Amino acid sequence: MAQRNYLISTTGISTTASGTTIGSGNTQSSTFVVAQTLVRTGINAGEFLSGSQAWAIHYVVSAMSTPYEMRLKAQRRNSSGTMQAESGFGTTRSATGTYDDSLTADLGTWAANDQLAVVWEHRRPSGTGNKSATIDANGSSYIDAPAVVNTSLTVNNASHTHSAGNVVLTQVHSLVTANASHAQTSDSPALTSIEAVRKPANYLRFRADGNLSVWSE
Repeated sequence: MAQRNYLISTTGISTTASGTTIGSGNTQSSTFVVAQTLVRTGINAGEFLSGSQAWAIHYVVSAMSTPYEMRLKAQRRNSSGTMQAESGFGTTRSATGTYDDSLTADLGTWAANDQLAVVWEHRRPSGTGNKSATIDANGSSYIDAPAVVNTSLTVNNASHTHSAGNVVLTQVHSLVTANASHAQTSDSPALTSIEAVRKPANYLRFRADGNLSVWSE
């Protein structure tokens, strides 16, 4: 599941939408340089998924003085603001509009107080004078981060099978079962973490074939 993080200012990202617009500042550089770095601090340990994930940036460019080009990327930084891992850049934009960049990257394991950053680079590819652009804030622009979801799953007198295309449960916080079984097909992801299992008359047990079933004592 994705967690929405809003672009709110020239320096800030928040899970709460606010702000009005975000300006790039002027550039006359013919090569890409950093315009703004937007950061959300205080990330919880393991708040975002590790491994290769999709980081989706949606943004509205409401103003631009041309010729001008801009591009965005995502970074994981440590608590001191030092970059630890980053995605590649999204598509280079050269006009106003509403855009979506899907950045696939492994940003590593998120530690307590890591920072999520969106880096905005820009340049003036030709011409003379200062060039700039504006991104709308206040809920219009955001990055969707792949987040860990703690889920409580209660199954009564039922069976559940993971198959391709089903929602993947990456972590189950609490699993309550009664006369139930869980099976998994070879092409579907597993439950990667079960934090606690409460059993009534029956209990969960992994069989030799890898399936999770309810057993009775």
